[in-house]
Amino acid sequence: MRIFLDVGAHDGETLDVALDPKWAFDRIDSFEPASTRLKTLRKFRHKRLAIHDFGLSSQTKNTTLYGAGLLGGSIYSEKNYLDVKATSYIEDIKLQSASEWLIKNTSDSDEIFLKLNCEGSEADILENLIAEKLIFRVKSIYVDFDIRKVPGQAHRQKEIEDKLRSLQIDFQTPDTLGVAANGGVEKWLELNLKPIKAPKVKTIYFKLKIYRPIYLTLKIIVLSYFPKKISSAIVKQYGKFKSQL
Repeated sequence: MRIFLDVGAHDGETLDVALDPKWAFDRIDSFEPASTRLKTLRKFRHKRLAIHDFGLSSQTKNTTLYGAGLLGGSIYSEKNYLDVKATSYIEDIKLQSASEWLIKNTSDSDEIFLKLNCEGSEADILENLIAEKLIFRVKSIYVDFDIRKVPGQAHRQKEIEDKLRSLQIDFQTPDTLGVAANGGVEKWLELNLKPIKAPKVKTIYFKLKIYRPIYLTLKIIVLSYFPKKISSAIVKQYGKFKSQL
């Protein structure tokens, strides 16, 4: 089985790459602990997609998410946040051991692609998988090392990268690819997979983004075709209306 693990799903941005039928993923698992983001994610509709209301980490526990619902939300309170008020947005969340989850939900025969964009937790996840020797179950990794934004912990990035190289684990970062976000994920997959020619019905379904919540599609259209001041006002106003539904 070919599996895509989307760790740090936020509003499902990466799903616009992972759900493309040309990659032939049998299953996509999205992990997002922030309740406000889960409201959006749970409106995605696709038979290959599973939404999980917890984050992955080095152990199973409850903890605090700082900047909950914002871009850059992290379990590390000391992280350098773009929004200076981020640490006032807090939420109690659930974490699950990455190695325990992999043991219970995947097998050695699976072809696993792991995308990590989780604001510091990527270091905990990778260290856990390496320590438990579950890292060998992963075919390739795309990781955005946000641990470098946490004061005193930037050294962990190099330590993890060196360990992955010594174990001959394939991984890519926005820096190695020269592009971030969905462009980076797309380029990463292109390096590892040969696209298939998917059935026309599946391709049309994907291109029309029928699996997406209507709100997200309208938001993208407004942000793309309206002047910035007008589009920001529309999105903000509709967001307030949507939260009251």
